Amino acid sequence: MKHITLIKLTDEGRKHLPEAKEVLEKVNDLVASFDGKVEATWATTGRYDFISVAEFPTAEAGLKAHTKFLEIGYFLAESSEAFDMETFLATI
Repeated sequence: MKHITLIKLTDEGRKHLPEAKEVLEKVNDLVASFDGKVEATWATTGRYDFISVAEFPTAEAGLKAHTKFLEIGYFLAESSEAFDMETFLATI
């Protein structure tokens, strides 16, 4: 299952921006601990600070990773499962 996550930094997260590389590694390790893989992460200049795309074997694994991600305390996030257009069109 693909998960698109829209991320905003908390005040605490902004304090840790100088450590962004280490925090990103921690998040990638967290995702991997649920058999997931971060496919891409982008820093953005709009409403959200970052957008991330990850792949998980199940929706439950994605939900568990999302919950642990929020426990770090540096982020507010919205996650949504994403479906390729072929799957979407076949489903409707």
